[in-house]
Amino acid sequence: MTHVDAPPASPCVKVCRINPDNGLCCGCLRTVDEISAWSGASAAQKRAILGRVARRRANLSLRGPTACNDCLKPCNRAADADTPGDPDAPPALQP
Repeated sequence: MTHVDAPPASPCVKVCRINPDNGLCCGCLRTVDEISAWSGASAAQKRAILGRVARRRANLSLRGPTACNDCLKPCNRAADADTPGDPDAPPALQP
């Protein structure tokens, strides 16, 4: 197995709460579908998920700190993290 084929580590940070407003995990910023697909995903699919997570995280960091609706502590997740039209938005939020 080459370095490129090595599966990346899970982005799970053990804060497993789905924000009902945007469908993203408050801890790792994955959708429920991405979380459930992770264990059976290929290394390439996992890298694609991590790419979407990185773009979501960058998008959220531009909005500044706020409080998650379902987390009672400050974090960098906004209730409207993924806006309609965002290519990394969960399918339910696509226009």
